[in-house]
Amino acid sequence: MFIRYVYYTLILTVIKQILTCPIPFNIQSKCRCAITETGRVYIYCARKQLIDIPHFDNSNIIFDELVLSGNKISNVNKNAFNGLKLRKLELQSNPINQIETHAFIDLANYLEEFILSTTLRTSQLTSKTFAQILVELPNLKRLSLRLFDLSNLVNISNNNNSLILRKLTQLSLLSCSITQMDDIEIFINLFPNLERLDLSENRLESFNIPLISSLKKLKILILSKNKIRHLNIRSSLSSTILTPSNSLTELDLSYNGIETIDENIFELISSQLEILNLRNNELLTEKQLTFLIHLNQLREFYLDYNRLESIDHLNFPLNLKILSLKNNRLNQLDLSVLTRLEYLEKLFLSSNKLTKLSSKIKNTFLSLEILELDRNYLSFLIPLNAPKLKQLNLDGNYLGTKIDKKIFSNLVSLERLHLRDNQIEFIDYNTFQNTRLQSLDLRNNSLKTFPLLIKLNETLQILSLRRNQLCTIEKHSLNFYHNLLTLELDQNPLHCDCRMERNFKQIKLTGQCESPPERRNVNLNELPNEQFTCSIMTTSQCNYLTKTIIDSEKDTTTATTTTTAKTTSMDIVEKLANDIDRRQESFQNTTTDTFPLELIRISDLIITPNVNKTQLIIQWQLFPSIVDENPNIEYRRKYLKHHNINGFKISTNSPVYKLSELLDILQRNYTIDYIQQGEICLYLLRKIDYEKVCKQLYITSTQTLKSSLIIDPDQEQLPQSQSQSQQQSWLMNEPTKSIIIGSIFGILFVLILLTCIILIISRCPYLLFCHLHSSKYHQSNDSKSESLLVRPTPTNTIPWSNQSQQHFYPPPPPPPLLHHHHQLRPISYQASLSTQCTCPTHYHSSGTSSTDSGSACINGQNYHIYQEILHDDYNVQNNHRTYRPLKTDSNSPPTSVSTNTTMNSEQCQFCSLSVLV
Repeated sequence: MFIRYVYYTLILTVIKQILTCPIPFNIQSKCRCAITETGRVYIYCARKQLIDIPHFDNSNIIFDELVLSGNKISNVNKNAFNGLKLRKLELQSNPINQIETHAFIDLANYLEEFILSTTLRTSQLTSKTFAQILVELPNLKRLSLRLFDLSNLVNISNNNNSLILRKLTQLSLLSCSITQMDDIEIFINLFPNLERLDLSENRLESFNIPLISSLKKLKILILSKNKIRHLNIRSSLSSTILTPSNSLTELDLSYNGIETIDENIFELISSQLEILNLRNNELLTEKQLTFLIHLNQLREFYLDYNRLESIDHLNFPLNLKILSLKNNRLNQLDLSVLTRLEYLEKLFLSSNKLTKLSSKIKNTFLSLEILELDRNYLSFLIPLNAPKLKQLNLDGNYLGTKIDKKIFSNLVSLERLHLRDNQIEFIDYNTFQNTRLQSLDLRNNSLKTFPLLIKLNETLQILSLRRNQLCTIEKHSLNFYHNLLTLELDQNPLHCDCRMERNFKQIKLTGQCESPPERRNVNLNELPNEQFTCSIMTTSQCNYLTKTIIDSEKDTTTATTTTTAKTTSMDIVEKLANDIDRRQESFQNTTTDTFPLELIRISDLIITPNVNKTQLIIQWQLFPSIVDENPNIEYRRKYLKHHNINGFKISTNSPVYKLSELLDILQRNYTIDYIQQGEICLYLLRKIDYEKVCKQLYITSTQTLKSSLIIDPDQEQLPQSQSQSQQQSWLMNEPTKSIIIGSIFGILFVLILLTCIILIISRCPYLLFCHLHSSKYHQSNDSKSESLLVRPTPTNTIPWSNQSQQHFYPPPPPPPLLHHHHQLRPISYQASLSTQCTCPTHYHSSGTSSTDSGSACINGQNYHIYQEILHDDYNVQNNHRTYRPLKTDSNSPPTSVSTNTTMNSEQCQFCSLSVLV
């Protein structure tokens, strides 16, 4: 009954929140109200390209959180949150430049946590803005500011002497350009109950001991990524009586480049420290760590990424539970220094230069649960006595072809073991008989047989055998492990024939067949259930199984074939087997001592997008070229192993940073998702170092990018086969599709243009004829401009009729060459010096035409006329022209010139054409 009541109450709460959501209708596509499984009610408006704070409706509900992060808000206006009641406000990752007064005043009674950051390096968010936030939000408990300009913290309380934030317990001022904090009294008066102070990514150069001593309730102090080089006691403090803080339990001084630490400095800071972080500093010797003798309560000590070479004489605090010494320069280690730490649970010694682990006395790690020794130079391990050890990491060492089973004899609680990249070829069946392994990682070794390990058949659940030399999986191998859930067999030379087990339904399996050719790259869990025939393994790694397959082939062929046919097939099989054995023996005779000692490096990096622009194909080559030219795969593998090559990795930084898994040493290509911009890097991993080649990527079309970071002088003289392959690759990368489409469009354009020209010539031949004669006429004319026309002095003046009246008169017969009707465009008559002939232009109302003299023009009586022919329509039905008088001023009526002489039709035609032109 109670559960039903709680269920209905929760449903009613959800309905009530939906009905009372204060989001206006116009922004409901960008903001939403929601409730979590724990009953927290919040408003989510993150990453919605908002440029202003939304105007919410009034609501009586107290929302637990409002998220406005990742938008484009630049200004926070006055009363921006009017009508809202919030407990937490997230306003980070916005380009905020200005905050107006009383912007947060409406949240004063309820807001407890405020996270504010800007993406602008230079803004108007200063100490004054910081003080404004403190005044308007007096009930804050947690405040986090980023990228403010707080270089002058004195201005915080100049105008607010009575300001005290008693409820504020956590304060973070990240990247706020703080250089010093000498005004201790101001800070203490503002935040008397501060418990956590984070001043990371500032410009502090000294460690302010008086400030820490004055904050009596401070528990956590983070000063990471500052510029503190020395932790020394100043001379001015030697005579000052300071009371160390008994509340400070965690101190983070990582990423400072600290070089020296005073032995007695922590007596003045706090002797109750439990967590001390000194990662990424410049500590060199044990003498710089003598301060540890005063930290009796220390439980976690992080000293990664320093330059320590030895810790054999250090006195670690006896209460340590976690000790991390990753990425130092330790070359040997006496375990007796650490076994006396009875409470030690986690020990991290990865990425050092350890070659040997020794112990003067046979002590026991009584509480150790996790031990990491990966990426060192260990070739031998003494037996470890750790009854509670659950996880052991030995990746990337030199444990050799066979593992000593004594190493794991006392690890009775071991559950997870990592042994990748150790060149292991054989594992004894009782190596892990005293353990309780559930996960075993054997990736990138040289195992040729499927490991069958006693006492693990009941416990082992995850087995990883990627990048080994396994050729087949027999049925009894899988049946051996009863509780196996995951089996990884990727990148093994698996031969999928009659010997291959195919009943993988009970486990999660990864891996593909490499041979025979008809089943190459077929996933193991997709193999059909039909009976496969036995065949010869032509893969070099699987020659050891060839004779066994031949014997099975003999037994199967005797029952189905005749004696003669059987003998013939057996002769062929034996001949092939002998050839394979001879090649294998000749290869085995080639020892690693005969390999030349050359530095193997990356000679070329090629990045090519595929045709569909969905993937990028990354290809690379090594120098010297003999590494890839030898057809013998096993020879190439041993050659690279002899030169301490572990494999390759590829990283991309767009849209986010990604790092591929370790690629096989023989692999020369890799495929990633398509990106247009970013950086792609190829890592050549060796045992002790690595080589990195990067390429800045910017693709606008289908193209191939080559790295120019490494220039090889021998690259110019490539073998013929290599040059041919590069030429073929170049041809495949040409934008053939674009060229073909461009050619087709070009041909179509030319055809359309020719068609238009032919149609114009065939339908309007008179245009060409008229243009020809018009040119001859104008050559004989002595006019200075071809577009000017002068009319002679009129002989009579005829008044124009009303403009609304129109009269139609038959025109003179057209020339015999013109057979088409056309509409003449309006022409503007302008002044000219002289002319030789004129053409009939207008008809007056009396029915007689007004023409100019065609052969004998009147000299000395010409005058200039400026008038425009507005319309000149040709009536096709009546076969005559319609002439309309020009619109003129009433004070000066237009006139027309009339003569008694006429022109012949051809001359008139030429003249009229010249006027048109």
